[in-house]
Amino acid sequence: MDQGQTSETAQMRYTLQCSLEGHKGPINSASFLEDGNYLVSGADDGWVIVWDIRNGTAIHKLRPKQGPVVVVKWLRDNIHHEMTYIISAGANGTLVVWRFNKALFLFEWVSMETVFDCVVEYTELDNTHNLLIVTALGRITLYHISTDRGISLSLLRAEPAFDCPRSPVLPILAQFFNHRHSLIVAYLDS
Repeated sequence: MDQGQTSETAQMRYTLQCSLEGHKGPINSASFLEDGNYLVSGADDGWVIVWDIRNGTAIHKLRPKQGPVVVVKWLRDNIHHEMTYIISAGANGTLVVWRFNKALFLFEWVSMETVFDCVVEYTELDNTHNLLIVTALGRITLYHISTDRGISLSLLRAEPAFDCPRSPVLPILAQFFNHRHSLIVAYLDS
């Protein structure tokens, strides 16, 4: 590129559309629903807030009772396409699932499952929303998500296995790739 030319990206200008206020502590995670109209956030204050991005308002405040909320994700139901869920991961090692009832426009508590005896560090869904990776101190777990009758998690693998000591590293990020056949994990160096 000539020095006198600028790329299209460099010429783009962004403007603030809205500022969302509602949490009383640092926000640890946020996730957009696929249509881009709704955002869910989780924070140190222990609340999960669902926002309508079109008008910048908090439309639901959910209290999962799992301590600080470290990760939130939208989960699409591949069998019942009209159903959508929110998964929140907490500092107490639990995953909480909420069902979004679009007809009544409310969120219903579905389940809480303890997956670790320590803080959940990260969760990630594969592109089909059938697999869930959960990381915590020294351990990575892989779950299959079933929505046949409600929603359930089935442990497929733990690395290291639960009957083995944790590894001395902290996995802080995990991503599926290669059409969900592979996984890359980032560890925090000590």
